[in-house]
Formats: sequence, structure tokens, C-alpha cells
Amino acid sequence: IEIPLQKMSQNLVNAVISVEDQRFFDHRGVDAVRIGGAVVKNLQSGRRSEGGSTITQQLARLMFLHRNKTYRRKLKEVIVAAYLANLYSKQDILEMYLNKVYFGDGLHGVEAASRGYFGKPAASLEVAEAALLAGLIQSPSSYAPTVNLDRAIARRNVVLSTMVDSGAIDAAAAERAKSAPVTINNALEIKETFGLYFKEQVRRELVERFGWQRVYQGGLRVYSTIDSDIQKAAEALLEEGLQDIERRPGFKHVKRAAQTTPAGEAPGYLQGALMALDPSNGHVKAMVGGRDFGESHFNRATQAKRQSGSAFKPF
Repeated sequence: IEIPLQKMSQNLVNAVISVEDQRFFDHRGVDAVRIGGAVVKNLQSGRRSEGGSTITQQLARLMFLHRNKTYRRKLKEVIVAAYLANLYSKQDILEMYLNKVYFGDGLHGVEAASRGYFGKPAASLEVAEAALLAGLIQSPSSYAPTVNLDRAIARRNVVLSTMVDSGAIDAAAAERAKSAPVTINNALEIKETFGLYFKEQVRRELVERFGWQRVYQGGLRVYSTIDSDIQKAAEALLEEGLQDIERRPGFKHVKRAAQTTPAGEAPGYLQGALMALDPSNGHVKAMVGGRDFGESHFNRATQAKRQSGSAFKPF
């Protein structure tokens, strides 16, 4: 969802510049000081642990290059970044970057990320929210609050400290933001009531096969083998079977109906999985990976590694 720079919260702009490129307005696309510091750290660690990329270099990589850590790619990145710096203003580069950068959970650009994580437009982001989003850029798959909330908060607090160092906020504002709770509200989520584990598995396989850029930007047309009626019946049967177990005398664990799962934590109630295939061609007609996709995206039909036990005897 592309928006102009003027419709992005200044808190977000400050947070991103503070953590990604504090000298953004002082260099011409490539920061020799930062690259020199990265080279020293890489020599000390004995590996290419830091790249020293500016926001302009990151934009060059997002638009034209791959992410492989090679010196050849780095050289290309520097050349393209210098070209972009001569062609566009700082404001234009920042706007393109913030509209293109990936924030995890399939969310590209700050407007999609703001609505997808906080249910609000990017113009309304507060300091704590802006810092959390800025922190995702380094490693969106690791820091996304939907993946690991504690890690996302820890990264947010690092960003807040860099904002103090850069003069974007004072220490008091940083401390207030560090104590702010994180409430996830996905205003972009399609309210589908069935087949969410199946559809997520399709998405994962598409990304694995074609890459996230092609999947989210390329306009693929995807056909799956899901049978809606079988899928709905499978989900109802799994839930009914697990509730029967929970009602048995002597069941000592927490029942689903009696548990409220805090954000970012895995549910502790009894789980199950179900897979239905057409034996004549192997088509998957239904897949249920758990009792509530909203509370746990972990697909127990494909991701859980468990012994088959007595279930294998019929085979």
C-alpha cells in the first residue's frame, strides 16, 4: 500500500533513520565511515557479519539485486546506490524505501505493516509502535511480534536507545515507550472461517518454490486441491473429537474453553491434527493443523515431528 512520505509518522521516519542509517542526510548514498567500521568488525570476527549498508544501498538491493553476501554484490550495491543518490532527493529515496522494505508476515511497506500489526495507518504510529516496526527491518522473520513477542519487544527497546543516541527522542520518552504494551491488531486480515492451516501451507510452499518477491508481488494464479465441504467437516470433527477427550473422567489438563492465551504465547490446551487425501491421486482434500489458527500458526499436520505409535499399525 504505497503512501507519500508526508503520510508517514515522523516517529517512524526517526526510528528507521536512527537504527538503519543515522548519517542518512549527510552522505551521498554510501557512508564511507560506516563501511570502514563494518570492515574492522568483520576482520575482528573473521566473517562477513556486518555490511555497513545505508538506506540507499538497501533500496538498491531491494530494487535490483539479490541478498547473497558476496563482495561482488556489495560492489554492485555501492554503484547503484551512488546512481540513485544522484538521481533522487533524500526524501524520494526514503519514501521509496519505506514503501518497499519488508516487515515480516507478508507485509511490505510501512502502511501495510502499520495496519497489519497495529490496525492503524502509518501516519498515526506512536513512538513505541514506530520503534517496533523499525526494529523488524534487520530480521523480519526473527523479530516479528507474531513470531516471538519477547524478541520483538527487546529489539524495539534497542531501537529506542538508538533514537536517544541520535537525538530523535529524550531518555524520558524512551523509558515511557519501553514500558508500553504491545497489542497486535491485524486490520488487513481476511476474516475467513475455515482452511487457514491449509492456505498457510500453500503460501509457505509457494514462497519456498518461487521466493517471497514473486509470491507477494508477481501476480501468481494458484490452484489448490482443497475441498471446502471436506475441510469444514474435518475441522468440526477434530474439534468434536478433542472435546470428547476433554470431557472424559480423569482428564487433568486445562480445557480449551477454560483457557485464555496471552498474545505471543503458545496455547496450552489439547491439540490435534487431521489430513485427508484422495488415495487415487494423492491430492490433499483437507488439512487441519490445530484447533485455532489465530492462536497458533504451528501446523501439527506438517510441522510436528512425532512418533506415529499405534496409529501406524493399520498400514
